[in-house]
Amino acid sequence: MSPTLIAEARRRFAPTPEALRAVRGFVAQVVAAARELDRDAVCLIADELAANAVEHAGTPFVVTVKVYDSDPPAVARVEVEDLSAAPPRRLPASARMSHGWGLNLVERVASRWGWEPCSPSGKVVWFELEQP
Repeated sequence: MSPTLIAEARRRFAPTPEALRAVRGFVAQVVAAARELDRDAVCLIADELAANAVEHAGTPFVVTVKVYDSDPPAVARVEVEDLSAAPPRRLPASARMSHGWGLNLVERVASRWGWEPCSPSGKVVWFELEQP
């Protein structure tokens, strides 16, 4: 059975640290459409990608959230699109790191993740999380 899209929303955010709280609230609201999804995990990973957009791209960014119902599992897909063409860089994990855990965390928690360039410039970094 192919997955059915049950919720989708898209919102633009300013490249400020204050926007991160709004991103988490926005994502939580959309993901609530599928109760079986781990909303906290989806919000955590979305926050990491949005924080990367704020810190590294420094441009307005767009967050798109899609929730699919399949038999099973339910899947959340979150995309963060910014205007920087620079690819995301995952730093080697180290216990001494004070920051830079973003993509390492995404890789550990998400079911899948990746990125694609988008035109005319910029990129989309995305992840999918299936119900546990």
